[in-house]
Amino acid sequence: MFTALRPTCTRCIPLLPRTPILAHTTTRFYSTDPDPSPEQQERINRVLSKARALKLQHLQNQKKQQHPPSSTSKLEQYADALRRKAKEEGFASVEEMKRAYSVRKLEYKAPPPSSSAKKEEGVGKSAFERKEEELRERLRERAAEREKNAPVSSDPSIPVKPLSAIMDLNKLFAHNEDGSLPTPDAPHVSQLWTTYHTLKNKLSAVIPTPIYEQMRTLSSKYPRFVIPLLRDDAIDGGGGHEMFYMEWTTLPTPTPHLALLSRPPTPKPTSILFTSLAEYKLRQEYARPAFVLTHYTDLAHSHGLVLMRGEISEDTGGGKMLSDAEAQRLCVTLQRFYLPSSQEGSEERSELVRIFHEEPDKFDVERLVKAATF
Repeated sequence: MFTALRPTCTRCIPLLPRTPILAHTTTRFYSTDPDPSPEQQERINRVLSKARALKLQHLQNQKKQQHPPSSTSKLEQYADALRRKAKEEGFASVEEMKRAYSVRKLEYKAPPPSSSAKKEEGVGKSAFERKEEELRERLRERAAEREKNAPVSSDPSIPVKPLSAIMDLNKLFAHNEDGSLPTPDAPHVSQLWTTYHTLKNKLSAVIPTPIYEQMRTLSSKYPRFVIPLLRDDAIDGGGGHEMFYMEWTTLPTPTPHLALLSRPPTPKPTSILFTSLAEYKLRQEYARPAFVLTHYTDLAHSHGLVLMRGEISEDTGGGKMLSDAEAQRLCVTLQRFYLPSSQEGSEERSELVRIFHEEPDKFDVERLVKAATF
């Protein structure tokens, strides 16, 4: 006898054929009907095979529903994948492959230079070069701090005040009661100029026009130079000199006062920028000058005087980049190199200025320091 199977798994129902599924009983088949024909027997066998396959799939689905895959099996699959990858790349084990990959990562990171390596790099350098490197490093830190606090202007030039903004030229050229021009009084102007700047704690000087013309003639030919400066702390501690790069710049000719229209044209006014050589090498034309000297030529013909004014730049902390004494030493050293005189060593200093421009390979720093010492 044949009985119909009733599957209990809903996932297997769509897989059942439309024909009835029959199962052969284990008991002996008794029937009054004659034996089935070969075609019927083959059909019965096919139906029984499908029924057995569906039964097996049904049991497997039930087992999966009752026992879902655990995390342990996933870890085993991951471990198998690692073992296969290690075998494909020629490693004996997964641990060996991990060690090889860790070494590759370390190769991409270059270790920072040790302090001993830095010391070895400094071996063989002169004291001046080591001092210059130290100054350059300090200037890098100062420049980084300055850029953090305030943006650096793309125009490094410092605006120069006209003489009319400092001195009342109308009073200076006021007419007398009879309508005539006042008599030039150079000593009076010199006293006013120096007293005003002394009260303002600023550097100033009064230069006779012929002496200024000599300096300007030499500066037009050799507008750049380096000047050694002995800083205040170096004087007390016995340190070395700091090099300052100086450059002459020509300013626009000032508009003459109405009282001076009939006079000859005034000489060109000039400014001198003093910048630490280490900072100049670091920032080039964007380096900030520490000290600026300006020569006013408005009274060059009327009073025979050129008025000089010095301004010290402020650092990021609000203090001065140079002391008044250091600025004074820069001015004196400038005059020793750009003002011809009969003093001892004058020819040597003039020769150093020439070599700096025409034969820079022969320029000797030690020779410069010796010539600048006074």
